[in-house]
Order: sequence, then C-alpha cells, then structure tokens
Amino acid sequence: MGTSVYMGFKLQTGGFGEALRIANAFRPWVTAQAEAVMDAFMERAEASKKTPVADAYELWQNLRSKFVREKRCRVPGVDTDFSITLIPAGDFVLGIAFTEHRAWFDAWCQQPGVEEYAYWSGGDAPEHLPDAEWTARAAAWDVLSCEPVCLQGFSIDLVDPEGPWPKQFRV
Repeated sequence: MGTSVYMGFKLQTGGFGEALRIANAFRPWVTAQAEAVMDAFMERAEASKKTPVADAYELWQNLRSKFVREKRCRVPGVDTDFSITLIPAGDFVLGIAFTEHRAWFDAWCQQPGVEEYAYWSGGDAPEHLPDAEWTARAAAWDVLSCEPVCLQGFSIDLVDPEGPWPKQFRV
C-alpha cells in the first residue's frame, strides 16, 4: 500500500506545546476566511430574494449537513472546516491538514516553523525537490501505519466544526 500525503507539513519542533502555539496563532486568520465563506454564501442567498436571512442560514446548515457531513462531498462554498492532525516523528512533528481550501493550507505553510512536507509513493517526486529530500520525506512518513491518521496523532480543529455564525450574530 502506498503513501499519499498531499497536504502534509512538518513543524520544526518536537513539542506539542509549541505546535499548539503555532495553531492558535493561525486560528484567527483561518476563522476570518471561514467567516468570509459564510458571508459570501449569505450574500448570494439574500441576493436571490427567495429567502429571508434566517432561512439562508438554515439553508447553509442543511447543505453543510447533507453534502459535507453525510456524503463527504467537496463543497467549498459551505465547507469551512480546517483541522490538522499532528503526528510525533522524533525531533519534529509531522502533520496533515484537512480542508477543501488549498489557499488556506498554503497560508498555514507560510507560518513560522511550518514547512510544506507532502509525500506520495506512487509517482514522481516534484521537480523542485532533490532526490535526497524526497527520500528523507519517504523515511519520515514511514511513521504512518495502515490505521486512520486520526488514530496516530492528535487532531486540532482550527475552525469551529459547526462553522461560523452569520455576520449579524458574531460577537
């Protein structure tokens, strides 16, 4: 069985306390992005003039529940999830981000102490990575077993899993 970690990252720390500090520092930015997704949805629903604002929020919740939660479909217009699973790997921490918004992952990898660290065994390495780096990534990701990733590390939701509140209800 091959390894495929497309939204993988590496933290330049072996401590979960520092990992949590990095996650908490990023949380306000990614929450603002999730709120922007909610705001855009609400504006489109309101512009349709078919439902009052309260009904637009209920529609958002229903779509989220039906497509994102039940069917596990990719619907970026209502999917505001961003979670990370941290996996101990000796002197550093590996991680996998779970989000439907690639730009959010890219922003996460721009945080101090966070490095994009994707790896896949079935296919060619990216051209910009030397062979030695790709081999090092293969060895690092060998810490994963066949078990679900959530059973091999610690998961943190950076955005409320229920999603943001509509603008008029935010504190």
